[in-house]
Amino acid sequence: LSMGAGLVSILSSLTSRHFFEWCIQPTLSMSLITLYPLRRVNRDVGQRPFANGQFLLFSRSQYEAIGGHAGVKDAILEDIAFARAVAADGGRARVLRSDGMLRVAMYGTLEAFRRGWQRIFIEACNRRPGRMFKTGVRQAIFGLLIPSSIIGLASLATFGDIPTHDVIASWSVIAMICLLWISSLWVTYTINGAPKWSI
Repeated sequence: LSMGAGLVSILSSLTSRHFFEWCIQPTLSMSLITLYPLRRVNRDVGQRPFANGQFLLFSRSQYEAIGGHAGVKDAILEDIAFARAVAADGGRARVLRSDGMLRVAMYGTLEAFRRGWQRIFIEACNRRPGRMFKTGVRQAIFGLLIPSSIIGLASLATFGDIPTHDVIASWSVIAMICLLWISSLWVTYTINGAPKWSI
């Protein structure tokens, strides 16, 4: 609270004990961070209020000013509601990374995982269908379009009736796309502490 913030929240390191945590959770959490980039969350002007409910530290005056938990009792996600209430009150909310100091297991079953992340994204998108659609499209491009493009280009280069120099160019493009895609996944999974083989 020495940074003058009325609310400080920490992004925890999520556990990777289950198959769905290994394979899906890193991309979901990074997608959430693209909706709420820390540089945007933590700036004073034009901030995008965000907080992680796993760690919320208030100044007493800020907590009382926004009505405490009673002030967000109708919210689906009280953490984001708290951050928005602090911003609306003219206060400052700050989000920091835990870098492994705080580890959290979010959901124990696949069904709880699905429902929980669905709830998170509905509220993170402020219940706006257009924003949810854009987030879904971004995930689809990253998770479906890129690998489909790789397979399509590889099939064309292997089985297509094209000149040799075009085959070489195609494989060069495929290699570059694969390198960039795997590198971004490597960074994402490393940040989330997920095993690399789960990429």
